Amino acid sequence: MIIGLTGSIAMGKTTAANMLRKYGIPVFDADKGVHDLMNIPNGVIANEIYKLYPEAISLDKDNNKIVNRPILSKLASGNDQVINDLERIIHPVILNTRLDYIEEQRKLGHDIIILDIPLLFETGSDKNVDKVITISCPLELQKARALSRNNMTLEKFNHILSRQTPDKIKRQNSDFVVDSSQSLENMEQELIDIIDNLREIKTKKEL
Repeated sequence: MIIGLTGSIAMGKTTAANMLRKYGIPVFDADKGVHDLMNIPNGVIANEIYKLYPEAISLDKDNNKIVNRPILSKLASGNDQVINDLERIIHPVILNTRLDYIEEQRKLGHDIIILDIPLLFETGSDKNVDKVITISCPLELQKARALSRNNMTLEKFNHILSRQTPDKIKRQNSDFVVDSSQSLENMEQELIDIIDNLREIKTKKEL
C-alpha cells in the first residue's frame, strides 16, 4: 500500500514523517531526494540547470558542473518563471528515483510505504497513491512556525503559500487529516492508529 504524506509549509509534515520512520515504516523523502540529485556532479539536474541558468552552476576541481545552491535559491526567490523551470527539470527525475525506492522497499517485504511529498496535489502525485494523509494546523500557528525559520520572511512565506494548494482543499481531498497543533504524543498515536487501521483493512482484503 502506497500512502502519500503531505502538508503545506510549516504544517508539521517532517515531524510526522519522522514519527512514521520511528514506527518502522519506510518513508521516501522527496525533498532529500531532490537535494541528493542536485548534488551529483555533472548530473542530469546540474546539466539541465546549466542550459537555462549557467550562473547557478559552479565547477569543482575536476571541472564537473555542480549546482550552486545559494545562487540558485536567490534566483528562484519570488520568481515564478525560475521556479516553474526548476520544477519542470526536477519532477521527472525525482519520479524515477521514487519508483526505484518503491520497488526496493517492496523487495524488502514492506507492506506499507510512505511517500513524503510536499507537492503531492500540486504535481498530481495524489493519483498514484492508495491513500493520502495530510498534516494540517491553524493558519496562525503555521505562520508562526514558518517565520521562526532562518531566512524566512512574511513576503517569502506568502509567496510559497500562493504556489501551494490551499490547506482546505488538501484536507477535503485526503483520506486522513492529522492536526499537528495537538501534543506530539497524541499526534504520533493518531498516525500509528491510521497505519494499524490500514494494515488491518489490507489484511482483510487479502484473505
